[in-house]
Amino acid sequence: MTTEILQKERKKGWKWTPEMRARQCVVRQKIGRPAWPPDATARFKLLMKNRVSPRKGAKLTDDTKRKISISKTGHKMTDIQKQHYSTAGKKRWQNKEYARKILSVASPNKQEVQLQEMLNEVFPKLFVFVGDGQLRIGTKYPDFVHTSQHKLIELYGDYYHSKDEEIPRIEYFKQFGYDCIIIWASELKNIELVKTKVCSLLHV
Repeated sequence: MTTEILQKERKKGWKWTPEMRARQCVVRQKIGRPAWPPDATARFKLLMKNRVSPRKGAKLTDDTKRKISISKTGHKMTDIQKQHYSTAGKKRWQNKEYARKILSVASPNKQEVQLQEMLNEVFPKLFVFVGDGQLRIGTKYPDFVHTSQHKLIELYGDYYHSKDEEIPRIEYFKQFGYDCIIIWASELKNIELVKTKVCSLLHV
C-alpha cells in the first residue's frame, strides 16, 4: 500500500475542530495570509462542481494512448482502490440521466437488433427494446419488456457474463413482480431455441 493511499485512509471522516481552525487562522495571520472565510469549503466545492476541464473533448493521440498503456502494464489495484471504484460506480448508476446516457451510446447493438428482429417475426408487437435506459426496475435496466405484461428478456453476451449470473438476475426482477428469461448471444444462431425460451416465458 502506497504512502498516498495510507494518508487518504487516515484522513477519512477526519474533520477540523474549532480549536484547530483557530490555531490555523493565527498561523496564517503571522505569515501574512488572510484567514479562511467561514464559507470557504462550500465555495470551493461549488467552484469545482462548475469547473470545466480545459481538456474536455480533447482526443488522445495514438502515441499518448500507447504511453498510458505501457505505464499501466502490470499495475494492480489495491482492495481499497477496487472498493472505491465500485462504490463510486454504483453511486453514478443511481442517477437515471447518467445511466441512460451511458446505455444509449451504442444501443441497441448488433445482437440486440438481431433478437428484436426475431421477436418481431415470431411474436409481433409483444416485446420492445428498452436496453437504452428507458426502463429501470430497482437498480437494473432490462433489455426487452413485454408491451402489456410484466415479462422481461435479458440478452447476455457469452464473453461478458457467466451462467452463475442467470438465477440472481431472474430472482432480482421477480421481487418486483417481473418474470424474466435470459437469452445468450450464442443462442441467436438457433431461432427455434429462442422461440422455445420465449414461449416458456409466455406460458404458451
